Amino acid sequence: MESIGIINFSNENKSRTGIILNSFIKGIVKVDGNIRIYNFTLPDWNLNPCKGCFSCWYTSPGECVINDDFKKNIPLIKKLDMLIFSGPIWAGYGNHLFKNFTGRLVSIANPLIFKRDNRFGHLRRPDTLFSKFLLISTCSLPGLNNFMSILEFFRTSQPLIDVSFAGGLLRSQSREFDFMTKNENDSFNQLCEETGSFFITNLLLKDDHIERVSKPKMTADEYVMMINSHFKKPKIDSHE
Repeated sequence: MESIGIINFSNENKSRTGIILNSFIKGIVKVDGNIRIYNFTLPDWNLNPCKGCFSCWYTSPGECVINDDFKKNIPLIKKLDMLIFSGPIWAGYGNHLFKNFTGRLVSIANPLIFKRDNRFGHLRRPDTLFSKFLLISTCSLPGLNNFMSILEFFRTSQPLIDVSFAGGLLRSQSREFDFMTKNENDSFNQLCEETGSFFITNLLLKDDHIERVSKPKMTADEYVMMINSHFKKPKIDSHE
């Protein structure tokens, strides 16, 4: 692998997802200092949603008609070997930036339908080199169930646009990061760095790494109590 593109859909400059991502990338570069890393920060983009016109299939094959930063950057993105999507879960899914970017990926697909392993989908166009996705995501709510929808998107993308899904590094209860000690932060960053080094060496995520990254510091009840204590208790109407 020679190049990786980071599709950052977090609205925060110092995001909790970035804590995992930055150490993960550090681990990759430690193993392979020659790998090229490209950062695409979607909050800085003029990024419009897909119009559903399918001009990229029939009128101007492979080229979106919307003139914005997706159209400007997609030629470079298509030349990369792999994409890492990094950002938080909002209401059970990726935010508007994630939706707009992934919706526009229809332009990389050949409209002809093909069958592989008894599943139907589309091949990537010949000028699209990336063939692997990886997800790094956080959620402030307790429970890995919050990632079910976005994981299903990546799993179904495998036949739909001819890419493989390397899996996800996921962390619920992400506001715990705000209350970690320096030693806890250092230990967690080291874990994410080791995960990156293992990944770039083997091109897969280790189950033990996935489990340890996702393991919360507190019980769900302790976490909820801590978070709720920082909010003013809302007035509840009795409707009597």
